[in-house]
Amino acid sequence: MSQSEYAEAFKTAEQHLKFAENIIHIADTTGNAEFVSGLLFPAVNELRYSSRHAIQATESCGENDREDAWKKARDHCFRASYDAFDAQLQYIISECAIFQNDFRRGVEISQVISEYQEDCRILNKIKKVNYRQTGKREDHWEDMKKHVDILLPILEKWNTARDELNKILRKELLDRWFKTLGIFGGIAAVIALILKLF
Repeated sequence: MSQSEYAEAFKTAEQHLKFAENIIHIADTTGNAEFVSGLLFPAVNELRYSSRHAIQATESCGENDREDAWKKARDHCFRASYDAFDAQLQYIISECAIFQNDFRRGVEISQVISEYQEDCRILNKIKKVNYRQTGKREDHWEDMKKHVDILLPILEKWNTARDELNKILRKELLDRWFKTLGIFGGIAAVIALILKLF
């Protein structure tokens, strides 16, 4: 294990973390900064641990100790990359859940998003993936990146449809209100008529 292998792993992890920050920053429409920053803590901490081992490697006198410290530093970089991808997926999935909760009643989403049912099927399939079951963390980066690349356009499409869905929802709520008002008005008229007759 060499210093250059560590440096490459660190650069890769840093790129993954920056990408995660950008996705979360761009996609965050709720201003929920506490949740967002909390998602990135594990990746940042892993890079911090990596740096600590890199310093130990540069200060080590023995070749075996130095190599062991570089390996530990590199492994923390691998964990940082994994955690960055994990943060992206957690964030996107939670934002999709917020969307589904916002429009679960009162509006037919597929009127606006024709692929909504298919999008939900894809989302549910990806939510079931457990990357921690098999292999090393770095073995899953490509799959995780593919899943981010699949889910991010879905989230963007859903968020773009919010305005139109809110218009439909407002109209349906207004229609319901007028119907309810009409029913109560009708009941009041019947009661007034009955009272007038007696």
